[in-house]
Amino acid sequence: MPLANLAKKQWFGYGDRFGSDITVRRGGNILLLSDDDELAVQQEWQREATARYPDEIDARILRGRELNDLIPGADRRFVGALHQPSDGSAEPTHAVPLIAKGARAEGVQVFAPVAVRGIETAGGEIHSVVTELGEVRTKRVVLAGGAWSRMFLGNLGVDLPQQGVASPMMRVRGGTAMQGAGMGGDGAWREEVGGTYSIGATSHVIPVTLDSFRVLPAFLPALKQLVGDLPNSPLKLRIGSDLISSLRTPRRWSNGEVTEFERVRMLTGRPLPGAGESSLAAIQELFPDLRNAQIIERWAGIIDATPDYTSVISEVPQIPGLVLNTGHGAQGFSFGPGAGLLAAQIVAERAPSIDLAPFRFERFSDGTRLQIREFI
Repeated sequence: MPLANLAKKQWFGYGDRFGSDITVRRGGNILLLSDDDELAVQQEWQREATARYPDEIDARILRGRELNDLIPGADRRFVGALHQPSDGSAEPTHAVPLIAKGARAEGVQVFAPVAVRGIETAGGEIHSVVTELGEVRTKRVVLAGGAWSRMFLGNLGVDLPQQGVASPMMRVRGGTAMQGAGMGGDGAWREEVGGTYSIGATSHVIPVTLDSFRVLPAFLPALKQLVGDLPNSPLKLRIGSDLISSLRTPRRWSNGEVTEFERVRMLTGRPLPGAGESSLAAIQELFPDLRNAQIIERWAGIIDATPDYTSVISEVPQIPGLVLNTGHGAQGFSFGPGAGLLAAQIVAERAPSIDLAPFRFERFSDGTRLQIREFI
């Protein structure tokens, strides 16, 4: 919650900071609850979150008429909902370039798309970053590589327990009933600018690769919790071409070689039509106005999951000067501004805005008992 609240303040402050609309808007966020067990869990969360963060949390439990006022007919399928009106959403394809434009105006140099091949060290400290276009001298580096962070660190001899998880998505056009963002049952949605909606699945796929076996010991507690109840698990295992492809992918390279980061450029998953169709059907049942919606795009993002499904925002002890900013799971875009601020504070050796202890890299190796968060 401290990270989410910090990110939220950054998101809603960008407009004034940069003097432009970056498409972030307060449309609210709703979590629809299917049964009394789910309702009890969210009631407890709402009570605790409101007590601990009274200035940031305005979430309420909606039932009956209040729920139907927000989504007509929802009480026929759901016992209630957790609703936070002050939450918002933004469009990655719009917001990211506009934030980059604002950063440039503040003196930041942005080079994209340029792949980083590796890091050079001298005397145990960082000497430079090697890109496909040449070398950049520096003593401080932030690695925010998402699901590619494990591969990049592995080439430096650092083991980060991380598993990629494929999340199918689609964009549809048509209908006017949906507002804000939310999830429930078998689907999730987000209202977009320009009259389109992003539709996502509430179940995700673990593409089994060679690395999956290497990180298995670290992930066993999470797998027991998330895959143990197979019929209702939010995670499914997929064994196939991903495993074969991983056997062919180099795990070590020199900084003079062309890397996987240049060959692939953008790490994405294979769209899963079955999961997408069932999610769309669930959303159409909830919002009948979308029954004639047109599918205009399909894709699958790769979630960078850690064993406790918690971010890593931390210096890497093995390589002085290297700061890791990864493992944000399905909340990477949402958490980004807050996580970025924290990483910047580490680099600048300033006091962090929130306690960084839960996000330290060493928790995977110092005997800390990891508390597994709910996978959403």
